[in-house]
Amino acid sequence: MAREFEVEVSSSATPEQILAAFGRAEYWHDRFAEFDNHTVLDDLTVDGGRTEVVTVQDLGHDALPSLLTKVYRRGLTIRTTETWVTVEKDVVRGELVVEVTGAPGSGGGTAEIAPDGDGSRMTFSGVVAVPVPLLGGKIESHVAQEFTLHIPVIQEFTTEWVRTHD
Repeated sequence: MAREFEVEVSSSATPEQILAAFGRAEYWHDRFAEFDNHTVLDDLTVDGGRTEVVTVQDLGHDALPSLLTKVYRRGLTIRTTETWVTVEKDVVRGELVVEVTGAPGSGGGTAEIAPDGDGSRMTFSGVVAVPVPLLGGKIESHVAQEFTLHIPVIQEFTTEWVRTHD
């Protein structure tokens, strides 16, 4: 059974500024350095109002939360593809697809970044699926909670990055 979650977060950066940041390799390298999460930028394609970002996160067994080490005996590789497009004036939509190698599991979601005063508001709706008997639901809840906690932190980083690099 999959676990759904939603996150809303405001930013003083506009949707256009956030999309522009997503289209710069420097942003991704700085973000990965800030959070030290074993992630690399695998591909970045910017074509007009469309940005596609592919990242790969290698988590060794010792980097996994204890709940996951009970189920997964090896490390995991997580490949995330984010596609961001301008869909109408000042509105950016995103689609995220998360693929896991080394264990059963997947996830994804959709996001909308819309104007909100002088900045923006991002709404993210996601889903996590871990088809593992007995512990799958607990793992899904844990991962969904991590997303719920970390998306606002990442958005704060993005806001500050835009402020210092715009």
